[in-house]
Amino acid sequence: MKRAHLLFFILAGIIMISAHESNFNKSKAIVLVQDDENPTLPTVPFGYKFKTPKHIKVPIISSWGFQNNDTIILPVIDDDVATLGRVLFYDKKLSVKEDISCGTCHKQANSFSEPVALSQGNPHKTKHNSLHLNDLGWTSNTSFFWARKTKTLYEAIQLPLKDGNEIGATTEDVLAKISLSDYYPALFKKAYGDDLISEWRVVNALTQFIQSINSFESKFDKENNGKSKFTLAEFRGSIIFNRDCGICHSHVGPSQASKFGNGNLKIESVNLFNGYTGFDLTDKGATEGLGTKHPLFKTPTLRNLAFTAPYMHDGGIKDLDALIDFYSDQLPNINLIHVKAGGFSYAKADKENLKAFLLTLSDSTMVKNEKWSNPFKNNNLPSSSYQATVNAYPNPVSNTAEIRLKGWPEETKNVYLYDNSGRLMLEDKIYYESYTLDRKDLAAGAYIMVVRCKDKSVNYKIMVR
Repeated sequence: MKRAHLLFFILAGIIMISAHESNFNKSKAIVLVQDDENPTLPTVPFGYKFKTPKHIKVPIISSWGFQNNDTIILPVIDDDVATLGRVLFYDKKLSVKEDISCGTCHKQANSFSEPVALSQGNPHKTKHNSLHLNDLGWTSNTSFFWARKTKTLYEAIQLPLKDGNEIGATTEDVLAKISLSDYYPALFKKAYGDDLISEWRVVNALTQFIQSINSFESKFDKENNGKSKFTLAEFRGSIIFNRDCGICHSHVGPSQASKFGNGNLKIESVNLFNGYTGFDLTDKGATEGLGTKHPLFKTPTLRNLAFTAPYMHDGGIKDLDALIDFYSDQLPNINLIHVKAGGFSYAKADKENLKAFLLTLSDSTMVKNEKWSNPFKNNNLPSSSYQATVNAYPNPVSNTAEIRLKGWPEETKNVYLYDNSGRLMLEDKIYYESYTLDRKDLAAGAYIMVVRCKDKSVNYKIMVR
């Protein structure tokens, strides 16, 4: 029903455009870019459930004593719910400007981090580096974000959805946009048994999708399950790691696994200050407002670190060589009970061996696996190089909205606004790259804005509160 309604909506728009043909030159073609691009999904959903490898279930013993293993709470993952989460994760239409998604700052190729120090928000850069999202489902983490803002992944997903500098839309806006889509009702019904759309279901689907992301095909895992063997350099590097890095990132032995980043250790403790302060000395991280001497941040997993540079909470260390150099030669000369003052002073061979071991923690198949990839393939874009776009901010519109144009020729554009019955509600001209839409007497609901220049036309859905 929704798809038929959308088709009628577009056809009505085309008819109304034709009726106003006398206002401008005869056109050779009309190119409509639907605002509701459908995701490309397999008929049978990908398998998102996973079994934790046996070697990971081995309890970890560190220099701090016996620690909880990583499989205290295994997530419950349903393939259809995770599929819905995949679509939500990559859908830009959920954001206030409809120009970013979770996948914008958490890119699969970078193990769901971003290869820049700070991500670009709306409109400011983020305060901290974009943390990678791999292996969150099977580790017994007790906090999330660099500053340990939340205790659960469910809570962690809610924050960026409502952050004015990130997704930025209100919960009501997000649910309204999903409800008006022609593909979400069916996805919700398949995932949950009916097409009820709620905040809990949205966040739960995102949680299950993110929980499914794992890096179990790394060489480190294959070494531990007998499918591969470390080189001599990798083995020597593992010894260095156990001796110098294991206190914060868990010990490993020849037949032991580690999550390489432990949420159970009390990283709020000054004793676990890592010596790195970053560029912003006023940023205290998890100890903000507590009056402590040192800034303290979450100890993230080192799994897939080959893909997650730059490192640290502010992205201040550009690559793995620089990271090893920092702990070898550049640590501040301060009293750290677990780190030698000034650094570990590694020889060149030690640095090479440690790097070789650290690279075994990465799974190159994870960053290419289709089940975690973007399902929006842009199949509905014109085949020509003409990539004109229309965007509105804010959307939904309360009073006014700024219509922003990109990729259009520097000529007058004609703009039309149609209601859901195909009636022309507004006709105007755009001379520059932006246009202010005043809702005036527009009733609440969905409208199609059509922007046209010469032989090109792009439509865009606008919601009015």
